[in-house]
Amino acid sequence: MDSGAREYLDTMGRQDKRFAAIYRRAASAFGVSECAMWVLYFIRTAETPLTQHELIELMMFPKQTINSAVSSLVRRGYLRLEPIPGTHNCKHVQLTPAGEAFVRSTVERLIRRRSRP
Repeated sequence: MDSGAREYLDTMGRQDKRFAAIYRRAASAFGVSECAMWVLYFIRTAETPLTQHELIELMMFPKQTINSAVSSLVRRGYLRLEPIPGTHNCKHVQLTPAGEAFVRSTVERLIRRRSRP
């Protein structure tokens, strides 16, 4: 690999770590795990309701970490699992009214910041 490519990859790696640190600090300030914050983020920004399986496909966390984050958010009253008619055990992950309020005061701040020019 030439030195220009290596320098570019090093720069991108450092930038990625900075972004990850920002989101980790935000999750901590919100009182949730980083994975839980991302679950809420993806649910809020999705055009259609998501299942846990779809969250696993979208996110770069281990399956068990995502399942634990969803379970934690259900216990806190922020999410509910809504059975999908005609499926064996497939459920949409949806925000509760308490979850909507929590997302408005936390995750939506990140969404608004990301969409600024």
